[in-house]
Amino acid sequence: MPTFKHILLGFLFSLLLTLVAFFWVVKGMPSAGLFIFVLAILQVMAQVIFFLHMRAESSQKWNNLFFISTMGVVIIVVAGCLWIMGHLNYNMMSSGMKTDHEIMEKEAIHK
Repeated sequence: MPTFKHILLGFLFSLLLTLVAFFWVVKGMPSAGLFIFVLAILQVMAQVIFFLHMRAESSQKWNNLFFISTMGVVIIVVAGCLWIMGHLNYNMMSSGMKTDHEIMEKEAIHK
């Protein structure tokens, strides 16, 4: 059973990560994307350890397995959505930005 100290430590750690990410973006610091991604991973780990109480214990084996499987599905869905949106962005650009001829040359399509 988690103690109040354990929960408070998790809350403070999560709050610290959130504030660091917020001020990093507000100040316009360089490499914000990668840094925010790393902070997001740390935030997920903090939530899992401190609030979902998932640890590397043998009694947690099934919970950990389902959590890892769920994260795998989420990663596949997000990557697929980004891939689809990237292709839609490329193929659906306004005609003022790319002509059909330019697209056909880039894609090596010959009439």
